[in-house]
Amino acid sequence: MANFFLDNKDLQYHLEHPLMRKIVELKERNFSEKDLYDYAPQNYEDAMDSYRRVMQIVGEVCGDVIAPNAEGVDHEGPRVENDRVIYASGTVENMKAVNAAGLSGLTLPRRFKGLNFPLLCFVMANEMVARADASFENIWGLQDCAETLNEFASEEQKMKYLTWVSEGATCAMDLTEPDAGSDLGAVMLKATWSEERQTWLLNGVKRFITNGDGDVSLVLARTEEGTTDARGLSMLVYDKRNGGMKVRRIENKLGIKGSPTCELVFTDAPAELVGDRRMGLIKYVMSLMNAARLGIGAQSVGLCEAAYREALKYAHERRQFGKDIIKFPAISEMLSNMRARLHGARALLYETSRFVEVYKQYTHISHERSLEPEERQEMKYYNRLADAFTPLVKLFASEYANSLAYDSIQIHGGSGFMKDYACERLYRDARIMNIYEGTSQLQVVAAINGVTKGTFMEQIARYEEQEYTEAMQPVVEKLKALRARVEAMVEHVETISKDASQFKDFLTLILLGAAAVSVFMGEYIDAFTIMAIVFINAVIGFSQEFKTERTLEKLKNLASPKATVFRDGRKTEIPASKIVPGDVAVIKAGSKVPADGKVLFSGGLSADESMLTGESLAVEKRVFTGGDTSAIRDDMVYMGTSVTSGHGEFLVTATGMETQMGKIAGMLKERKNEQTPLQQKLAVLSKYIAAGCLLICAIVTVTGILRGEPAFDMFLLGLSLSVAAIPEGLTAVITISL
Repeated sequence: MANFFLDNKDLQYHLEHPLMRKIVELKERNFSEKDLYDYAPQNYEDAMDSYRRVMQIVGEVCGDVIAPNAEGVDHEGPRVENDRVIYASGTVENMKAVNAAGLSGLTLPRRFKGLNFPLLCFVMANEMVARADASFENIWGLQDCAETLNEFASEEQKMKYLTWVSEGATCAMDLTEPDAGSDLGAVMLKATWSEERQTWLLNGVKRFITNGDGDVSLVLARTEEGTTDARGLSMLVYDKRNGGMKVRRIENKLGIKGSPTCELVFTDAPAELVGDRRMGLIKYVMSLMNAARLGIGAQSVGLCEAAYREALKYAHERRQFGKDIIKFPAISEMLSNMRARLHGARALLYETSRFVEVYKQYTHISHERSLEPEERQEMKYYNRLADAFTPLVKLFASEYANSLAYDSIQIHGGSGFMKDYACERLYRDARIMNIYEGTSQLQVVAAINGVTKGTFMEQIARYEEQEYTEAMQPVVEKLKALRARVEAMVEHVETISKDASQFKDFLTLILLGAAAVSVFMGEYIDAFTIMAIVFINAVIGFSQEFKTERTLEKLKNLASPKATVFRDGRKTEIPASKIVPGDVAVIKAGSKVPADGKVLFSGGLSADESMLTGESLAVEKRVFTGGDTSAIRDDMVYMGTSVTSGHGEFLVTATGMETQMGKIAGMLKERKNEQTPLQQKLAVLSKYIAAGCLLICAIVTVTGILRGEPAFDMFLLGLSLSVAAIPEGLTAVITISL
């Protein structure tokens, strides 16, 4: 009997990650339901045993049922009869198997008949299902729509729909339309309130809807009359049993043929509003898309696993020139690279799943009670990581799925081009993965925020600080070198942007325009003179900015102190930027405090906190006594403050942007760069000059034409006067004067 969990040691490894203890405790609310449900775990070990057992069941269903049906489902596919979707016979068998095994509602709370498993287990199950059949993963994996309902729906809606999903109801996300693909703000399907029926009614068309005939559908619709943008959109939940929706057709696709991609027509279809009006795209769809990115990431990794195994199996079986082709260096290298990409994508997938899980659990807890300051800070930290890493997962996993499917066919040679081998189906299935739920190009746009804000670099630095075996040291050094290259690249781009700022002010743009007109008119000396002035102005401005940057950099280096911490049982001096929460740091008179923390020992310790509080007198520090840490306290120390006397030790609780000083810096960073009064006046002057030039050109041209002069000659004369009116030396004079 095949089992896609037991035959994959990598999955078992990721299930045992150290952060799972924290995740389980958050998910189980410290096992508060152990006496309410007979299947609720009693402790961490009991919970992990349940996860392993259920993952084995998923692996068995995938290996014995779903995978053997995959080829038949691909050939048969779904069809439309009487405006409803009829699944392929293999898909029906798959659904019966997963429902009989109790694999619906995997992450939903027990009060809705769910298993209350962590997100990571659902992602892992998705990967195994996708390895068996990527098209069925599209159908089964859409139950994560229920998580959006669990987060935003009313209690009545949760009881109705989440219980139904746990019993095996299928789901769909009805978002895109014929004229609204990636641009969801252009969605026009209408939802109008019916006083007579006391419900919302949906009217319009949806297209490219995966599993469009699902039992429970989340529909993005326009509830606000007269709107044409995202502010008029709301999220509604549609119950298939209520009627009003027909499947017009199923798209004939290149791959994932077992998953019906539908065009839907809604005609007075009753639906219920989820959450608040106008928040459909801004809030609820964004939540859906984050979950979808993880779902596609899992689907992609599952397909990577299938493609790699197909290639490896064939390489062992196929013999050429008297030996197995795996013994040829070119084939062996391809398989090694495939395996590396597979494991890299999987590691990124489960690391991101853990980030999302912790953030989501704190969000749910915040609806039940007020979070402690440390919990709220941790929630923000994991939210930031989740936002940065989810587009990265979708990007790399989907691209690697295409790459591994391509290489799998290449290893099969001509045989891989035939439908006799599964790699042909995998290749077709993979092609959609870097397209739907946001193309790879859109994922780059989403992920770039994590680059510019330093989120990725900060996390990589945390990885570097962890302990590794001797065998891993070369990899760690390579990681450090790569991080240095990325930081240099970001700095280079920022420098180019600053350099280009010399050419962005309005008056300089006018001068460049005047130079272009001069060239057009044949006045090359004037054009050269204007360009020379612009160039001189840029050189002078750049020189001044460069000197300022150098001065600021020196000041920055002076403000980057070392920190003394306990590592491996002894005092170690490290750069303050390398300190992490949980470290115990040592401070003494004259030193800068490198992070926020709770005072553990005070030997006459006092600190100057005037930069935070405005108080000129030094504050005497005492040992931390517990309680709220959000306010400035005398039993805590704060980053950037100075120790005026004594010595002490403190437990680091926050670093970087999470410190009190960091929060102030964050507010300053969010503040837009405002122009000085002189810059504002110069900008106005530039616009007056431009307007005056255009007015002169217009008056001269029109007057000359009215007098019977040739229109082209008058136009050139007007342009000449406009260029002559521009004070070419103004920018240089101002730059030199300042």
